[in-house]
Amino acid sequence: MSSTPLITVLEAAARLRVAPAEIVRLAREGQIRSRIEGFQRLLYLEDVQRLEAAALRNPAPRKKERQPTTPQKPPRRHRPPQPGWLTTREAAALLGIRPETVLKHIRAGKLKSQLFRGLCYIDPESLRQFIAERAALQAARKRAECKGFVCLYRAAHMFECSHGYLQNLIKKHRLPSRYIGRYRYLAPEVVEALRQLLQQRQRRRAKGNETGVAQLVEHRSPKPKVGGSSPSTRATE
Repeated sequence: MSSTPLITVLEAAARLRVAPAEIVRLAREGQIRSRIEGFQRLLYLEDVQRLEAAALRNPAPRKKERQPTTPQKPPRRHRPPQPGWLTTREAAALLGIRPETVLKHIRAGKLKSQLFRGLCYIDPESLRQFIAERAALQAARKRAECKGFVCLYRAAHMFECSHGYLQNLIKKHRLPSRYIGRYRYLAPEVVEALRQLLQQRQRRRAKGNETGVAQLVEHRSPKPKVGGSSPSTRATE
């Protein structure tokens, strides 16, 4: 066994700063002596050092960066159809909502828009009107909450039931309510009436459960036979 130092393909690739496939190609062409031991290819260190010294003496020329033949165009700036019109993204950033929500308001007819060069632009006047209506609705809700009015969703959370169940109770008993925007608000006396109705239903349900349990126990208890003597009586006779 020779004492010639050997290195692996990965170590040779790191020394020559090339890919391992390039080292294997050089070994197959005979520029680097190698031998196979087991499942691994080992290279002679002196051949790798020779190629490393040659690369230092004659470094490979750097590739020139390709210069664009045509001048690059400046980024395209979209101009609105009329001055002051905003895109859906700009309107969403102004309102603090998502662009998809702005498109919903456009489809609902709350915002006036125009399609221009593939973009949807919003009329600033309709946007100002929408902001004013939104602020008026928020102020009306605050005034209603100050007077003790409760939103239907909040009442459902208070009573631990669904808002659809409360809507059915309101419709069945003809309790008054009013809409502020798209939300339904209940007066304090209506909230108290709903509380009493729910308490009555809970008491009836508890009473019904007790009656049902009593009937179930009575049904499962053994009944004496009619017209016959019991086994204990027969034994005494």
